[in-house]
Amino acid sequence: MKNIAFIPKVAQAKVGQTVQWVNDDAPAHNVTYVGGPKFTSSSLMPPGAKFSVKLTQPGTIRYVCTIHPGMTGTIVVTK
Repeated sequence: MKNIAFIPKVAQAKVGQTVQWVNDDAPAHNVTYVGGPKFTSSSLMPPGAKFSVKLTQPGTIRYVCTIHPGMTGTIVVTK
């Protein structure tokens, strides 16, 4: 998370991998599940905070930061 964006906006990963978000931005953010293989959303992440999710099934995960409209991201998870 940097400059009010998820970077990269679209990530590729495989089942079994762990994805980590790091807030490298000045404002707080969150990672909120929208669609695809389900995961538990993060709490509020102050600058420097980290949040991880282990990917357990294939599919396209969509998530947003509910604090900053337009801050969206996707993870394409393959076997």
